[in-house]
Amino acid sequence: FKTTRQIDTYLADTVNSLEHMRGRNGLLADIIWIESAENGSFHVQTLNANTSPTNIAVDLLVQDELISYPQYRDQALKNISRALSTLENLDYHHDTGLIFSRYATDSTSAVKDSSVSAIDNLHFAIALYTVHHDFAGTLVGEQAGRLFERMNFSVYYDQNSGLIGGNLIYQNGKWIREAYEFANLGSEARSLYSAGWALGLFKDYQKNYQSNADFLPKAFAALGAEILHSKDGDILKLWDGSAFQMYFPKMFISEELYSPKLNKMYHALANYMIAE
Repeated sequence: FKTTRQIDTYLADTVNSLEHMRGRNGLLADIIWIESAENGSFHVQTLNANTSPTNIAVDLLVQDELISYPQYRDQALKNISRALSTLENLDYHHDTGLIFSRYATDSTSAVKDSSVSAIDNLHFAIALYTVHHDFAGTLVGEQAGRLFERMNFSVYYDQNSGLIGGNLIYQNGKWIREAYEFANLGSEARSLYSAGWALGLFKDYQKNYQSNADFLPKAFAALGAEILHSKDGDILKLWDGSAFQMYFPKMFISEELYSPKLNKMYHALANYMIAE
């Protein structure tokens, strides 16, 4: 087990790293490389200066949590305010109110990838919802609320299959939803079905719930899962083998609180990875 001092050190290092990733517009660059020297100094090189809705979401949630730490509170408040001011001025997909997949983190905040990702925007929506409620009655709370309220995920839903599509792209002069749909529970995108509906993001369907009461039953009937067995218990097979596909939903929406089965799978997968 880690000591409190070790955890505090990890937290301080993480906060310091995030600040080195923060661009001129207040948003986080995707990847940096930190090289340390023998004299204790270090050099920071930016490998990917662009950001994504998920990067923005994680940063907002981290800063929101840091408010409860007196030593980080002031900087966290500044970071949230600065990020939201930038976000309110970003170019975005006007038909849905969602933001694009990549933006520059310099003063231009230019769009670098104009596709519109469903799961990235869900992470962004969760962060906005959190800030809106944690800062109710304040300027940043109102800013987050405005950004959240304009979001509409209805375009991603396939009424025939009951599944949610992954991406919008601009092609041949019009916006289209790409063919692939999230059909595997072993993916971070499973949050779209639970959190997306809980947050009221499928507005065209949720405004008349009686006509669309089969939204979730139909979706979950169409979703597939492959279960592997280990000495530590059942493990949900992940579509690409990446552990974050399992743990990202836990981080964003605390799945273990309403799914005892998934909670057991979290522990089984963690024990399996440690043993391997």
